[in-house]
Amino acid sequence: MTGAERLRLAIEGKRPDKVPLFLVHDERYGIKALGKTMRDFLTADPEEMTRMSVNNFNMHPCDGFMSEIMYNFNFHELNVLEDIQGEFYVFRVKDTGELFKMNSGGESFTMNGRALHDHPDSVDPLITCREDIARLVPKAPPRGFDGEFGYFAPARILTSQNPGHHIATEITSPFVRAVWRCGGYEAGLCLLMDDPDLMVELMQAEMELELQRLPAMVASGVKSSYFTSFFTGPDTISPKAYRTIVKPMETEEMSRIHEAGLWVIYWFLGNTHGLLEDFAAMPFDVLALEQPRKGYDVSYKAVRDVLGEGRCVMSHTKEDDMIRYAPNSMRSYFDTQYNEAGRDGAFIAGVTITPENADPRALDSYVSIVDEYAYV
Repeated sequence: MTGAERLRLAIEGKRPDKVPLFLVHDERYGIKALGKTMRDFLTADPEEMTRMSVNNFNMHPCDGFMSEIMYNFNFHELNVLEDIQGEFYVFRVKDTGELFKMNSGGESFTMNGRALHDHPDSVDPLITCREDIARLVPKAPPRGFDGEFGYFAPARILTSQNPGHHIATEITSPFVRAVWRCGGYEAGLCLLMDDPDLMVELMQAEMELELQRLPAMVASGVKSSYFTSFFTGPDTISPKAYRTIVKPMETEEMSRIHEAGLWVIYWFLGNTHGLLEDFAAMPFDVLALEQPRKGYDVSYKAVRDVLGEGRCVMSHTKEDDMIRYAPNSMRSYFDTQYNEAGRDGAFIAGVTITPENADPRALDSYVSIVDEYAYV
């Protein structure tokens, strides 16, 4: 049985010959293994950037894999290397002539040292009215995003070269994108509190922008969208806000992803307390819970009790176990999740996103651990 077949059966609510393994790595993990820096990656030409991204897949055996989207695919079209000053590379923006510098970690700064961010950075919301939405939310993805070396170049290569594997690629909750568009975490949450109706309009605009990528995503050959949702648990917003603002929009987006022909893996980072009944009503195919970050617990037994045997659930690892190389802890943690949700229900072995400083031996050990869990 191929990895793709194992994932398909699990997603459909069945049990394959053994527990399938699905891996998700921070792109820095594979880049570090190549002896490269994040700056090398971000400033590489599209072909080299794609090769570096594909390397993540080649590091460990798996049945399924989440391929990163190449958001920085057009760096060379927009910038030119002007100088090297000690640890910094100095670039000039072609359109404006403005200079900025980048360290080896890929962090960018103005020439006087102020940090530059990928997303707008503001304490006060940058979105205060409908006109701001029209002005700040792009009408379409950047030119060339769907080209040979655009957003989905690694996914296209992986699906064509590995037909026996289940390849997915990412799509993000409209709420998360709206928070970023507002100016970041604090600004976004303030808008949610001060003007929830405007937040909904912003989320709608962000969702429509995001869904313009769907045809290219489907054309890349991936089988699933890895639907990332964070800032959305009761550790950040109220269950009522999730239920009335986040859930309807995410449900609509999941339905439209299904209409395009892809499965939905719902990656949820946050406290699940009070939300499991809501999850049960949503049209995702797999619930992939993340490692708890703020002192709450994630009960896989509670998840299974509410979702039932036919809804697929994905496990996770502890980040520290991957960094410290703690195979005994990894085995115990996985075994608990399997006994609570995998023994009698559709189940996939997953990981907390592999951090840059993970020990590769830990991942190899986890692969071996999961391989022992066969269904009879």
